[in-house]
Amino acid sequence: MFFFPDPTKFAASFWRNALALSETAQASREVILRRGTIIGAAARDPMRADYAELGLMGFEKARAFSLSGVSLLADWAALREDCIAQGRDFAALAIAGRAPTPADMLRLGARGLRIASGASLAFGRALAPIHKTASANRRRLSRG
Repeated sequence: MFFFPDPTKFAASFWRNALALSETAQASREVILRRGTIIGAAARDPMRADYAELGLMGFEKARAFSLSGVSLLADWAALREDCIAQGRDFAALAIAGRAPTPADMLRLGARGLRIASGASLAFGRALAPIHKTASANRRRLSRG
């Protein structure tokens, strides 16, 4: 039969992603403001600049976005087969010259939800290293 994902898990994943994205945006805003001050101070007085913090700026971003990209590529590879099968089914139905059967609709609906759920989970996993880094930076910079 068809594997039909739980729609409540998809909804929960969607809202977790929205919350994490919002938190990441807020943390990023605060980190950018604080680091802007550090950069400005370094420009005004290079001898007393916070070179440890200045050195972290590029490395942390590169690491977080690299981890995010690797996660996303792995998840996209897993979603690929369902997307190809969905396209084949739609094309076959388009040229069949008949209305879709209930079995066709169930198969397309189940696969569509599986694709949407997989994409939502993939987004959450890809956002995780960026969210973690931005949140950690916000906590660390707010102490100083």
